[in-house]
Amino acid sequence: HADPVGWKIVREFATTEMNLPEVEARLAAHLGDRYVDVDWRPALAAIMDAEGDVATAMKAIEPLYDTADRRTGIKIHIPAAQPPPQLSDAETTLMTSITTLQQRNRVFGEPLSLEEILDPAEEREI
Repeated sequence: HADPVGWKIVREFATTEMNLPEVEARLAAHLGDRYVDVDWRPALAAIMDAEGDVATAMKAIEPLYDTADRRTGIKIHIPAAQPPPQLSDAETTLMTSITTLQQRNRVFGEPLSLEEILDPAEEREI
């Protein structure tokens, strides 16, 4: 987790007499519904494993902080582009024209689909 205040709380846990339930409560209070225990568990476990040795605890959480700091959590969502209205209008006009030609007996057999007209198989072959 890349929250700087959350990491400040974790560092306080490593350097003070704060106990595990206290640090978990402070992280939960600060992060609210963004608090996910498993995200913080490796850092808290590393501090607990240091058994009061501040230097060992700080050394153990530093790579975890560096990794978390590089993850922004930002997810970019780019919606699929919608075709311009002119394209939809042109497609509709084309299919209407084909239907009209078929009604006037100018199209013989089964008319091609819009996809077959715009991307004929002959042009896909190399």
